[in-house]
Amino acid sequence: MSWQVYVDQQLLGSGKVKEAAICSLEGNIWARSAGFEASTEELKKLVATFQHTQDAAQNGLFLGNKKYFFLRSTEDTVYGKWGEDGFVAMQTNICLIVAIFTKPVSAAECATAVGRIVDYLKSAGY
Repeated sequence: MSWQVYVDQQLLGSGKVKEAAICSLEGNIWARSAGFEASTEELKKLVATFQHTQDAAQNGLFLGNKKYFFLRSTEDTVYGKWGEDGFVAMQTNICLIVAIFTKPVSAAECATAVGRIVDYLKSAGY
């Protein structure tokens, strides 16, 4: 299965994700949905947030030149908000999955869709 299939069928197909991408931990995009416009630099900063949240907490996070407020993070998940919309980013050993959701979808619903793929990838050694 290609990376694009995960984006198209598992993320967008869930109905809980508006835009999504899968990228390397260096910010290189492997697959993305139409409309996902985050740059390599923005994705690198997002990956860095998993280790150092202070900058994101003070300055927010940018995806596609849109500034999201940093909400919180865990060991492998970062949450951001922009108005009533937001994003969930989760990482595996080799990649980052970023999913943008819009109202009426909640962060928890989006995180469940992303988490399914992350759990599968981690179990497969990715």
